[in-house]
Amino acid sequence: MKLPQRHKEELLKEKEEIEKTGMKVFKGGYNWINEDYQGVIIENLQITEFTQMYPHIMVMLHDEGLIDIEEVQKLKWFFANVNNLKLGTESYYQKWKVWVNSLYGGFSGNPNILGLIAKYQYLLYDEILENNPEHIVYIDTDQIISINQLNLLDCPLPYSTDSLTLGVFKEKKRYVVYDGYDIKVKGYPVIKLEEAKKEIQSRIREIKLDKIFS
Repeated sequence: MKLPQRHKEELLKEKEEIEKTGMKVFKGGYNWINEDYQGVIIENLQITEFTQMYPHIMVMLHDEGLIDIEEVQKLKWFFANVNNLKLGTESYYQKWKVWVNSLYGGFSGNPNILGLIAKYQYLLYDEILENNPEHIVYIDTDQIISINQLNLLDCPLPYSTDSLTLGVFKEKKRYVVYDGYDIKVKGYPVIKLEEAKKEIQSRIREIKLDKIFS
């Protein structure tokens, strides 16, 4: 993974400011919704998901000399051997996965590490949004949901893509998607879950009927 020079220059500025003040402006994980599609049922979506986003950012920023991660060699070993680990016992793989995913939270007292990780995530997503202004429907931390295939420019992070039959995005952290097999709901109160699922199930039936009679 090679950090683009334009991003490195911005991160060096951020690092200097953090070291000068001992503080960072923490915005939390990136979350964005396209108001043009808000509350509308959208079909034929693509989901782009960054693989263990924060740990990969840690390794990349460490290799660029921007942060110091003691566990970096252990992280690199995991990334290089993850496929073999998946072939072993489930409990052993899950133990590794939990450790990797917990690293980010372990730096809560380190403004330099958390600040630069957050800054890079915002630089990346702001740039992707700028280059795909009409295609992106929703962004939540490590995934982007879009109408068409995205132009990710020279993004160095590993990612996977898949298709979604349809989805409806009511607001940030509150949506329903259908991948052709399961209906997945996020952010709805328990009392509203069935209502949200019915909304999607109704559209699924319409799609199936359209295929039958087309």
